[in-house]
Parts: sequence; C-alpha cells; structure tokens
Amino acid sequence: MSVSITKEKFDKFEEVRKGGEYNMYDPGARYGTGLTEKEWLTIMKDYGKLKEAWSANNNNNNGDK
Repeated sequence: MSVSITKEKFDKFEEVRKGGEYNMYDPGARYGTGLTEKEWLTIMKDYGKLKEAWSANNNNNNGDK
C-alpha cells in the first residue's frame, strides 16, 4: 500500500522542519505537521525525492538550503 504525498502535506512537513523547534525524528514533530504516521514516515524516507519533485513544480523556494 502506497501513501500519496500531496504538495500541501509536504509543505506542512517543511513548515515544521524549517521552524527548527523539533528534530524531525522526534514524534513531536509529526504531531506538529498534522500528518498521519504513514504520511510522516513516507516523507522522512523519501524526503530528497519529494523535495526535488515539489521544488521542480514550485520555484518559490529560492534561497532554501
């Protein structure tokens, strides 16, 4: 079973990550995203691929690390 990660879900993850309040491996980070455990784990596992895909479709991330 695959989990679909929309741009909105990825953006929620990025908002928490960029906030710097949590280590993204901390379960508290997941609660801050509002994502399900499966969605969160999928983003954690495929972060690079998802970031590249969403950045290619949305270039307002100029200057991000």
